[in-house]
Amino acid sequence: MVIVFSVEEPNSPLSVLSHLLHHSLPLLPQTDLNISLEPGKDYIIPFSMETNGTGGTFSISVRDDKRFVINFTESVTAGSNGTARGTFALSVPATVASGTDLTITVEAQSTSNSDFNYAVLRLAIDKKVDDFVPPACQVTHVSENCSFPCGLEEWSLQAEIRDNRSAVVRVFTHLGNGTLNTTQESGGASGNVTLVSYSASCCAPEVEILAVDSVGNVGVCSHSIRSVPSSTSAPSAAPLCSIVSLLLCCLLGLPSPL
Repeated sequence: MVIVFSVEEPNSPLSVLSHLLHHSLPLLPQTDLNISLEPGKDYIIPFSMETNGTGGTFSISVRDDKRFVINFTESVTAGSNGTARGTFALSVPATVASGTDLTITVEAQSTSNSDFNYAVLRLAIDKKVDDFVPPACQVTHVSENCSFPCGLEEWSLQAEIRDNRSAVVRVFTHLGNGTLNTTQESGGASGNVTLVSYSASCCAPEVEILAVDSVGNVGVCSHSIRSVPSSTSAPSAAPLCSIVSLLLCCLLGLPSPL
């Protein structure tokens, strides 16, 4: 007995997938179809069963490990070396996490109990990603009055992060060792807004803020304040001409020019 799977969504053209499961008992055949189911959608999975030899009526059983199967063809009839077709339906809840695996077992048994076969189908549930735009990050205000010595003063900035499609799930600094705080606000039609405040020592004049949305897009805010003076200064060298003049004055008994 051979079982063939294909997958379609309700009211859409049938998409036949060429995965033939040839097997004999007691082996457990498995297949991984190159498709993904989306959370919050219903699917119809057609299958066909081909008999090798004597035909007849076969009872069908379909089950899965997540209880997403809602109905299936319970009985099919096929002639000698013939083909019978059936379907089963899946309803994937919208709350299912992306990356979840679904294992479906289809069994076919003749009413005379003389023939039996089964197949295991493995599918992945993966939310479709159509957002490839990173969050937009804009520095809105900078406050700094840094002077020597730099370690005694701080500078700060405020920024806004907007993403009108996917939610911003993480904000962190990649460059800079200051203090970062975030708050969420509703931005109306433009989506949610993440307000960012950052403060750091004047000795750490640069910062790079990264924002990651729920589908992995990354937005960047970067800023650098003016350069701060060095805490120590090298002594300046005396001009060579002044040293020569000093030696001449000492030899001639004149006042020193320095």
